[in-house]
Amino acid sequence: IQACRDGKLALLQQLILNETEEMLKKLSNGREIEELVVSANTTMLHLFLGVNPESIGVYPFTPVFTQTQTVDGATLGLSVKKVRLLPSVSGYIGSDITAGILSCGMSQSEKTELLVDIGTNGEIVLSHKGNLYATSTAAGPALEGACIECGMGGVSGAIDKVYIKNEELCFTTIENQPPKGICGSGLIDFMSVLIQEQLIDENGTLNEETNSPLKKRLVEDKIYLTDTVYLSQQDIRQFQLAKAAISAGIETLLIECGVDKTQVETLYIAGGLGYFMNVENAAKTGLLPLAFSDKAKAVGNSSLSGARICLLNEQAQKNI
Repeated sequence: IQACRDGKLALLQQLILNETEEMLKKLSNGREIEELVVSANTTMLHLFLGVNPESIGVYPFTPVFTQTQTVDGATLGLSVKKVRLLPSVSGYIGSDITAGILSCGMSQSEKTELLVDIGTNGEIVLSHKGNLYATSTAAGPALEGACIECGMGGVSGAIDKVYIKNEELCFTTIENQPPKGICGSGLIDFMSVLIQEQLIDENGTLNEETNSPLKKRLVEDKIYLTDTVYLSQQDIRQFQLAKAAISAGIETLLIECGVDKTQVETLYIAGGLGYFMNVENAAKTGLLPLAFSDKAKAVGNSSLSGARICLLNEQAQKNI
């Protein structure tokens, strides 16, 4: 949004469309593609069509459009007959979430269920007695590896699991490559270990008074996982901000709708992080309520799976 304020809307749209066209070429194998369905957050949908999203970035955060958009592919320079952008709800509940609702079957459910999509924005949807309620929280990018000094995305060499074995700190990396940094799932595990070992106190402050054998890894306000990968005190604060936003969003939505945690039958966790996250460790850090530990179900890229449903059956879109 800031880039659009700086006059780069056309550039951003062209970058997105160029990448989309590359994917279309790879998928088409020389055949004509009839239709492309797009699901994304509300800002990205605006960028896709070249519509300025600046109003989403200022109060009252109103998008230019939320309804379904259908355009000819040729008008966007895409080698596809028709492009359909799935509907959003608001500036911060986009069609990635409405598609996720459809994918999880929540739009047709009478059950009490939660969908949590964990990213820079943490979107949370509650299904209760046939009604849907949603909110969005500004979680920040810590859980995606940004704003963490040794943070990185979930790519080769990222530490993705952290645990204690025989009083030693152990970890695994993606593709078993030498550790380069730590990604979201590893960060959650590491924070859980720090709590368990009392290496941080109840305020999240690194604790030098602990009796943990891992205390030797605490050096100058940094706790080292390897010789080069560590968490700093500031990293811990960034995690606290992210987990507090998501946790508060869940709590607030349940309270507003008069739903007790014990009533929630299923917790769907969407997004790449949710697929690899240790739910029990997430609950220990306060990211998710402890009551949901045995109710969680990772659904991966629910935005993509919802878009696929709508692509194959246009009538299904009426359910979102």
